[in-house]
Amino acid sequence: MHEFNLLPWRQICQKRHLQALLFDLIFVALIGVLITIIWVIIASQGLSNQYKRNNYLKEQTTVYAKENARIVKLEEEKIALLGKIELLNNLETERQRVLSVWSGLSSALPTSVYLTSIHKNKNELSFEGRAEHSKAVAQLMRALENDPTFDRPVLSNISLIGKPGYGAENAFKITVNITQKIKKEPQ
Repeated sequence: MHEFNLLPWRQICQKRHLQALLFDLIFVALIGVLITIIWVIIASQGLSNQYKRNNYLKEQTTVYAKENARIVKLEEEKIALLGKIELLNNLETERQRVLSVWSGLSSALPTSVYLTSIHKNKNELSFEGRAEHSKAVAQLMRALENDPTFDRPVLSNISLIGKPGYGAENAFKITVNITQKIKKEPQ
């Protein structure tokens, strides 16, 4: 039998196989590096885009916070102004009420009657006065009953001061409630 030396052929084949394996390994490594570079570029772009979005959101948040603070300040000013308007309306109503009380009292007061003191306690008005005769007091009571400004007049005391026929006067004390309704005057 003949002996053939196949060893060089195997070595050559093994070298080719190692070269192909090395080439494949380098090719795979280059593709891996390329994929890694592409992934890093895409990730850094995505990250920079996210940073831009975050910065935009922070800017918009500060803008909205400033706007919200301005709106809150305007709301506080609005509430303060509405309080002032309500106070002015209450003062106007009270002024009209006082004028209505004085107007009603002066129109109800007969000429032979004068008042010596007036006291107000919330919605109750009590006054003391003098009259030439008791008919004038009765006339005052009827006028107070008919006046829409006053409600439920009560004569709590009437007495004669002095001697009859010598300038005697009737001292009286009347208590009356002030109604809440106010006649609006045309402006």
